[in-house]
Amino acid sequence: MNPTEQQQGAAPDVIVLGSGCAGMMTALAAADAGASVALYEKADVLGGTTALSSGVAWLPGNKYQAEHGVEDSVDDGRAYLTALSHGMILPEFTDAFVGTVNEMLEWVEERTPLRMRLVPGYPDYHPEFPGGRPGGGRSTEPELFSFDLLGEWAEKFLGFRRSMYVGETPVGGGTGFLTPEEEKRRADEQLEGLGRGMLGALLKGLLDRGVEVRTGTAAVRLLTEDGAVTGVELADGRRVGARRGVVLATGGFERDPELVRSFLRGPVSNSPGAPTNTGDGLRMAMRVGAALGVMREAWWVPVVTIPGFSGEQYSGHGVQLVQRERTLPRTILVNGDGRRFTNEAANYNALGAVFHAFHPTRFAYENQPAWAVFDQGFVEQYGGYGVPPAARCRSGWLGRTRSRSWPR
Repeated sequence: MNPTEQQQGAAPDVIVLGSGCAGMMTALAAADAGASVALYEKADVLGGTTALSSGVAWLPGNKYQAEHGVEDSVDDGRAYLTALSHGMILPEFTDAFVGTVNEMLEWVEERTPLRMRLVPGYPDYHPEFPGGRPGGGRSTEPELFSFDLLGEWAEKFLGFRRSMYVGETPVGGGTGFLTPEEEKRRADEQLEGLGRGMLGALLKGLLDRGVEVRTGTAAVRLLTEDGAVTGVELADGRRVGARRGVVLATGGFERDPELVRSFLRGPVSNSPGAPTNTGDGLRMAMRVGAALGVMREAWWVPVVTIPGFSGEQYSGHGVQLVQRERTLPRTILVNGDGRRFTNEAANYNALGAVFHAFHPTRFAYENQPAWAVFDQGFVEQYGGYGVPPAARCRSGWLGRTRSRSWPR
């Protein structure tokens, strides 16, 4: 849909920029409060990085825990976040989050088809810290959602159909493969899970409430008057007013080398995020004097690039998260010296820190680049990197060598 020239008096109450989970939830909340809402997405497809994600929401003390025998509390959730934040989290933000988990879940279920459930046995990433839960119970994911309910919007999402639960994917310890019969059933019913399943259900709620959703609509500047934000200027030069405010939910900035150099603590080699993550909202906010905080922090993850797996719908190149494969037996990660440099089973965000280790005499990042080393037995037993279990590893992009013994 293309924006039309704004007519006198036709300005929405609220403009939301960005169509990931944050943008859709904000638009839904504004519409539910009685505001007229316009949601603008820069890309020609919806979803941003959320559409490429697992769709997992970490929700301490959630209402699904009781039926699984999980004991948890708001206080424990607060303690866990406080212990891990190293003083960088604002206490009022923590309290607002952990104190409204079930209120939020009930609200979403009343207004959209989105239904969440526990990811069975998915532990906290640092369960040894105060308030941590080693047995899981806080990670939730969307139930499968039928895109049949979206009509023409069903084909307007970033990424590709993944009709899976997290536990069936490499992120959650699965193989990423379904039986042919189950794959066909879910495809016939247009069922989707993970990030796209979450977004599809949220979009249905937005459309049902008359929220105006526009793709291919990039904003470049916030309009202000007497110190207040009054609307946005679009990339084509048009100006759209917003009577009650503008919400920036435009995603990250990892696709902008200048912003990466300015704010992040180390280099980004290959981003698995949306190709539109160029920091638009950040730049707009800085121009009007917005305060910034914890800009060095990012959600890091090791990746591998797979040649031949390209196209904008796959975020621009074949970037696969290295999750399940590195945690299994018969594989290690080594740096350019052939040295194993980490516990491969560490959670992906924490693992990012070892790639920023700086060698004081070489004056270089000592673990970049790195290699995953595994044997044919690994492939035959577990599969990975696009190769199913029990297969011969004949992929042309995987390097091969012969060794008399497994490296220790």
